[in-house]
Amino acid sequence: MSVRVYTQGSSGSGGIAKTSVNFLSQTDIHYSNLTVRDVCPGDNLPVRVYVKVVFRDGTSENDLAGSDTNGCGSDGTNLGDFRTDSPFAQVAKAGLRVCVYNSAGNQRCAESLRSNPYL
Repeated sequence: MSVRVYTQGSSGSGGIAKTSVNFLSQTDIHYSNLTVRDVCPGDNLPVRVYVKVVFRDGTSENDLAGSDTNGCGSDGTNLGDFRTDSPFAQVAKAGLRVCVYNSAGNQRCAESLRSNPYL
């Protein structure tokens, strides 16, 4: 899974995040090889990635996984693997949300979600 966000008013700068999302059950999700990359040229804006889950009742959670610490490096930052387990609520969808922040602290985000095949 991959998701891309563009800095407002830019011709290509922003951020990108990638991972493999594996559903292990109705409540357990594994994110593997999660990476986030700042796509430049030189906007000097931080890029953050969140793991997102949408529960069967329609509510959702965005948990900060990390941010790119390599600046404009072509490899981005590999944040490794994450696992979320929600023992009290069934997960309908899971995925990524990537955001870029401007100097005023506002954010522009994009997300990609995958449906849980166990539901």
